[in-house]
Amino acid sequence: MSIRIEELLKEKKNLVPNVDFFSASVYHSLEIDHDLFTPIFAVSRVSGWLAHILEQYENNRLIGPRADYTGPERAVYIPVHEVLSLSVYDILNSALNKLSPTLQLEGLVG
Repeated sequence: MSIRIEELLKEKKNLVPNVDFFSASVYHSLEIDHDLFTPIFAVSRVSGWLAHILEQYENNRLIGPRADYTGPERAVYIPVHEVLSLSVYDILNSALNKLSPTLQLEGLVG
């Protein structure tokens, strides 16, 4: 089944799964409880995480990703408690109002 899902991911989404995708199939075939998949994932990476930490301490500098953020510069933040109490219409209207106080959803929707 994993091979078929991999084929579909490549074909439909142009995505290539990483090794963890196939690890789940191996864990399942070994009859490992599904609740242990995440802890096994984490434990298997602890040595790598620790190696990064030690390398950063040794060089006295933080090692960050070699990529620049290219996403939007302005994002609308709506606190969770507001989101939970609002309708979709209210959320969109609030977001538009924060971006441009003169813009209202009523003027955009017929």
